[in-house]
Amino acid sequence: MKKALLAGSLILLAAGGGLQTLTRSVFAEPAAVTQATDVKPAVSPVELLDPGVEPRQALRFKPVLQTKQLSTMSMSMDMSMKSDQANAPMPNTKLPGIVIKIETTVSQIDPNGDIHYQFRYTDINLTEDAKQPPAAAEAMRSQFAKIKDLTGVIVVDSRGQTKSAKFNVPDSMDSMTRQMLDQMSDSINQISVAMPEPAVGVGAKWRVASDVSVFGMKLPQAATYEVVKLQNGAAMLKVGLEQQMTNQTMNLPGLPAASSLEIKSLNTTGQGQMTLSFDRMMPTSAQLAIQSQAEMAITISKTEPPMVMNTDTKLDMTLTSE
Repeated sequence: MKKALLAGSLILLAAGGGLQTLTRSVFAEPAAVTQATDVKPAVSPVELLDPGVEPRQALRFKPVLQTKQLSTMSMSMDMSMKSDQANAPMPNTKLPGIVIKIETTVSQIDPNGDIHYQFRYTDINLTEDAKQPPAAAEAMRSQFAKIKDLTGVIVVDSRGQTKSAKFNVPDSMDSMTRQMLDQMSDSINQISVAMPEPAVGVGAKWRVASDVSVFGMKLPQAATYEVVKLQNGAAMLKVGLEQQMTNQTMNLPGLPAASSLEIKSLNTTGQGQMTLSFDRMMPTSAQLAIQSQAEMAITISKTEPPMVMNTDTKLDMTLTSE
């Protein structure tokens, strides 16, 4: 029970942080809806560290109306754990890989350059080689089925900063899935890659600092970008990610009333690269490797002392677009 609780928590932490750096996509709701949720995230400041060499140009998204992309995002995770109640480290755990297919369509372009684009999750599933009990795999697939075909609309400015998002939430959605989707919508301002205001060239570097909301916790994050190549309306960026957090309690959906999970410390670093085409809203390709060390106190019931866990998690994510 405790191990399953921990594994699920780490996956959700990864979704709250690293996935947002990899792709500007979110979980939303199906078209047939009875309720709508609008999110207007705060804009994170972009700090230009180095403008790079000449020639320089302003990096701006300029897609054509009705531009459509099909993107595939894959995630795999390895985790090692050590408990204060065990004499030796637990065996390494390889969690099942997840593959998500996303369709985006540019639906409106405003005179000021703001871009409205629709998105839909056409498929989400586990990789076939996942080694885990069939019942556990089936439970995850059942949860994924609620996300398939979810849609929404996001508005970003020409620099890629998210200005608003609309999520349509059906009344039939169960509370656990609804809370997970609310978590993703709360973090909408972390999804897009914000470009600097001034013109930049190869070697340019900028930093975006923000607070990511992860199930009731505030996770400070700093993302850095460096222009490696800039030509023909596209840019290759080197990406860096840092996250740090201490002494916060996670409001994880589905936990029993007497259970709790406290993050005593969390330190995450990530490196990777992505290629952007400024006539598209999703990266044409992206890779990100994240390593995270965490200390957690897991309470299952009031009659048991908390179990302190130290974890080392490695997360690899890739995205390709057609």
